[in-house]
Amino acid sequence: MQEMIDFIIEEIHPPYIHQVGDLVNDPRAECEWVLADAIMSRIEDAGLSWGLSVGNHEGCYPGLFCEGELKYPLANFDVWFPPNRWKSDPVFSGTKDPGTMENAWHKFHAGNNDWLVVNLGWGWGPNAEVLSWADALIKAHPDHRVIVGQHSLIWGDNTWTTEGTHTWNALKDNPNLTLMFCGHRIDDEHGHRVDFVGDNQVHTIMINYQAWGDELPGNGGDGYMLLGEFTGLRVDFRTYSPFLDQESPLPEGAFSISLGPPGDVNSDGQVGVGDMMSIIAQWGNGCMGCIEDVDLSGDVGIGDILTVIDYWGASDSRCRN
Repeated sequence: MQEMIDFIIEEIHPPYIHQVGDLVNDPRAECEWVLADAIMSRIEDAGLSWGLSVGNHEGCYPGLFCEGELKYPLANFDVWFPPNRWKSDPVFSGTKDPGTMENAWHKFHAGNNDWLVVNLGWGWGPNAEVLSWADALIKAHPDHRVIVGQHSLIWGDNTWTTEGTHTWNALKDNPNLTLMFCGHRIDDEHGHRVDFVGDNQVHTIMINYQAWGDELPGNGGDGYMLLGEFTGLRVDFRTYSPFLDQESPLPEGAFSISLGPPGDVNSDGQVGVGDMMSIIAQWGNGCMGCIEDVDLSGDVGIGDILTVIDYWGASDSRCRN
């Protein structure tokens, strides 16, 4: 973990850091909270902004190994990571309920876009009240692209989890919903799906290396983390471990996406001839992770061409290069 923090502070210095949950393993263990506090304090002391999607290990939730052993599920989390911990963070914007970061929101600027991050709590999936709050918050920021963080959204095979299904159905009609991040599931190290809603595309991305090598504990994930470089309407992701000083050997660990309409592989905010020509140039290439693989099939071919045809002429007034 120290190598990860050193790398973030010294080499990346990003405008926002997203932690996908499970800061601790046993929410009853004070020693784990002391360590989590020390680690995240280093990020804060360096003047960097961060937020998290509260995980199932942050609390003694019903159905978990320590159910009922705390005054309420997030009792210790709320002591160690209360909202006032973020009071001097310029990116932090507020919480749904006072006294807890279970459902919180942040705003930052990257790649010439304004971003709203909505982090949703665990509780075996946000309830209707939480999702209604999140939907209203997103609708109140039409000029921001939106990232939703939730501990569980998709499996490694890219299908929705039960929790993810509820969240997706509640929020998918927002045209500014752009990215969704999660962890939790251990059936694979990576998951990635794209969904088209009208002229909008939403990428949902899962990363979790805790079962790295097909077994727990996976050496703690070996320090692998997902890094995203935002440039205009393009985001290039890579999975890197400062602990091992190497990129992930998995082909799913590096990929690029467009923030424009479906089929906008040139990331200029419009779908047309240029995108068609770019796909033809890559036709037939084993191209897992390349931006021309619009449908995430792992290859560039007819499915990507058909997407461009379906969305020909589509544009997004929010797109900024």
